[in-house]
Amino acid sequence: MSDLLGASGQRILRAIAAGETDPARLRALGDKRLHATDGQLRDALSGQPQPAHRTLMTYLQRLDLIETQIAELERMIADAMKAHEAAIVGLLELPGGEIPHSKLLLSFFEGVAGVGG
Repeated sequence: MSDLLGASGQRILRAIAAGETDPARLRALGDKRLHATDGQLRDALSGQPQPAHRTLMTYLQRLDLIETQIAELERMIADAMKAHEAAIVGLLELPGGEIPHSKLLLSFFEGVAGVGG
């Protein structure tokens, strides 16, 4: 597994942290694109989880919380900046409208707030 915190890695780690010990069930959580054979994964996922493995759940929960908080902040910023959309679009229309910050803001609006463009 090349990315322990990728989607498959997180599913497997969460299951281990939650107490799952069956290698077949853990293997089933992995994506078909994993760069490991069934045997390699079965060997890697066999064994007895240690207290440190269970601590992973705490860290994964923190990661989930941070990701949720970042998404909420992005929504709040987008809502607060909607009132300035016309000014930002206006910056792009000025001669030399290649202002990096204005393009960044417009991209943010289009991606998060669904405005502009």
